[in-house]
Amino acid sequence: MIKVANIFVNIPVKSIAKAYSYAIPDKFSFLQTGWRVFVPFGNRKVEGFIVNISAADATTDLLKLKEIIDIVDEEPWFTDKMLKIAKWMADFYLCSFAEAMRLFMPGKTGLQIKPVYLIGDQKPDATILQVNFYVEVYNFIMLHQPVSLYDLRKNFPEFDIDAIIALFLQHKFILKDYSVKKNTVNRYEKIVELIQSTFCETNFSRKPAQKNLLQLLQNRKSIPISELKAEKITMTTIQALVQANLIRINERRIYRDSYEHTASQGKKNVILTEEQETAVNELIKSIEQKENKTFLLYGITGSGKTQVYIEAANKVRQAGQHVIVLVPEIALTGQLVSSFKYYFKQDIIVLHSRLSISERNDAIRRIKQNEIGIVIGARSALFTPIDHIGLIILDEEQDASYKQDESPRYHTRDVAQALARIHKAILVLGSATPSVETFARAQNKEYTMLTLSKRIGNIPLPQVTTVDMRAELKQGNRNIISRDLKKLIEETIAKKEQVIIMLNRRGFSTFVMCRSCGHVIVCKDCTLPLVYHQNGKLQCHHCDSSDVVPDVCPKCGSRYIKYFGTGTERLEHELRTLVPTARIIRMDRDTTTKKFAHTEILTQFKQGLYDILLGTQMVAKGHDIPNVTAVGIISADSSLNVPDFRSAERCFALITQTAGRAGRGDIPGKVIIQTYNPEHYAVHCGMQQDYLAFYKNEIVFRKQLFYPPYSNLIKMTVQNADEQKALAEATEFVTLFRSSFKDINSSQIIGPAPAMISNLRGLYRINILIKTNQPAVVKKFMVEQKLHIKNNIMLDINPLNTM
Repeated sequence: MIKVANIFVNIPVKSIAKAYSYAIPDKFSFLQTGWRVFVPFGNRKVEGFIVNISAADATTDLLKLKEIIDIVDEEPWFTDKMLKIAKWMADFYLCSFAEAMRLFMPGKTGLQIKPVYLIGDQKPDATILQVNFYVEVYNFIMLHQPVSLYDLRKNFPEFDIDAIIALFLQHKFILKDYSVKKNTVNRYEKIVELIQSTFCETNFSRKPAQKNLLQLLQNRKSIPISELKAEKITMTTIQALVQANLIRINERRIYRDSYEHTASQGKKNVILTEEQETAVNELIKSIEQKENKTFLLYGITGSGKTQVYIEAANKVRQAGQHVIVLVPEIALTGQLVSSFKYYFKQDIIVLHSRLSISERNDAIRRIKQNEIGIVIGARSALFTPIDHIGLIILDEEQDASYKQDESPRYHTRDVAQALARIHKAILVLGSATPSVETFARAQNKEYTMLTLSKRIGNIPLPQVTTVDMRAELKQGNRNIISRDLKKLIEETIAKKEQVIIMLNRRGFSTFVMCRSCGHVIVCKDCTLPLVYHQNGKLQCHHCDSSDVVPDVCPKCGSRYIKYFGTGTERLEHELRTLVPTARIIRMDRDTTTKKFAHTEILTQFKQGLYDILLGTQMVAKGHDIPNVTAVGIISADSSLNVPDFRSAERCFALITQTAGRAGRGDIPGKVIIQTYNPEHYAVHCGMQQDYLAFYKNEIVFRKQLFYPPYSNLIKMTVQNADEQKALAEATEFVTLFRSSFKDINSSQIIGPAPAMISNLRGLYRINILIKTNQPAVVKKFMVEQKLHIKNNIMLDINPLNTM
């Protein structure tokens, strides 16, 4: 009986949104759902994912079915639960099944598939053989086949290789094939293993080196040869025992783990506070009952949320289930790993995008072999092939980094909730400043609220004051650092204590402008202002393209070019001038390009090698450094100037989180917030560290304007090289939507309007925003219009950025 596999091909093209049928050859009769295979697709060989297998029936045209070419792995890659969550994501986020499945593979594919060329059946005719460069290329392919296009271009830079290849293929002088290479290289080490457990010591009385090796192996059974060299045991000694059939040399795979030597930090016999104990007991109760439940662990900064996570994880591991712990930024993994390692030793693996694909594949292999019980990492760690999940933790659940900004545009919180539902696990959302949507769900009893209202040891929250920068300017201070903050910095350093300064803009100057004509130097790809960096380059902080600083204005030719605004680089420069005795270290995207740069910077600061840690929002969350007694927040209210309904929430969270870094030791903390809007409720409530007051203000505004949590959002972006065509297509959809959804109490549409980045790489972008309390109905309508498979349309379900 011939079996047919339904396969999604791993090609990142939206319009390829369906499964294709392939015949399964007899030699692959063992295949099941979840396997990765190679299949012919057009004239290519591509990777595909099997999602269903069935027997061919009378309606199946077997002659038209292509066969599976080969298998990728030696076992299925996807479990049934992984396929379930991928299917849920495809339906919820209106992306293809393959797009969702790609998330479960490091690098989105474990393969490099590239075209190569071989000699064909037809031999070149005399006309071709009279042309020297044809002969040279043909002979090179014959000698080195299979040959890649890269090798041909490299060896014949003076020839038009593309034209020659096209001609050869047309006449079948050569054939095109595809080579497949795994993106990873497994690492192995040679080891010596004991064959016989006992030996007669008298036989080795004159062979001390051999006797020493046998005694070592009796204790350890196997030892890497690299270690034996350190013990001064030579290969001659090893080979002698191999020939005597007492030991053997074997190979063992080495699993790379960049966090293997991370120091563990913690305290023995921790006594939980009353609030912590109540929270832990609630979690354990649900763990024991194996019920799917979502908890909001709402705890002020320094209240001991991490210890609650650890206690819950310990209970889950005792029950033989697995744990996923997520952090919003890679900078936060180091400290969390240290805390968890103190309790779970070698039971932890770390996964995030800064690790190499080989490291991530090694981690996944260990997870598949059930060697690891706890996965810690950024949002991609949610897509590990770990089974029997009992607990998922999202620390700092409000953070925007949990939202993916490319297709599929998922939010980690939503996916975690769906994954917990599939595994019948509990989900814990932890934060001192929960998102308004999450807090509202807890208020409505959709989530169970667990509250930690006091800091560990009843340490008081820091004393927070604001400085009105408008008044500073009136009094003649044109520096970015206010006089009060300068004084606090000097006093703190004089007492051998430390300071954190947060400015959420990197670079030296935030834009460069011609003073003659007012022209601002913008990115050629996305039209946003380029940011000047001290290395002399202009860089786009949206698409990462860079340019040189012009000598003259590209518009009017004037030499009067000036740098405006302040970023972290310039702030560092000004701090060195204002406080010359201070030792300053900066942490932003520019200084953390290396894999462990975050950890190195924080470790050096914690060790007291620096007085001031200056950075972007990387310094605002999660760090527990007892000697930090002062915090300065520069331009805390800059997000209030962004025309987005979440701007106040972002402002409040950033102030509260950054202020929470101060006074976590025995010395009370002091915080200064520099602002131009001290009267705004987000700033005022942030100063008071009063989330409830902020929530009461914010929820009224959300209700009045029909924003989440009172509605769901869908953002649609229409792109076209012709601005008028993009606008016309968007306008046509808005008209159709309004005629289909006439009840404005259930669905509203805003737009069309130019996106904030209105032109990206030559494409004009027009935004439409839908607010609805019937998201399933609206999404069905959009699918009926085939919007989800149009290449010029981007759909973002529950966007965090509406611009």
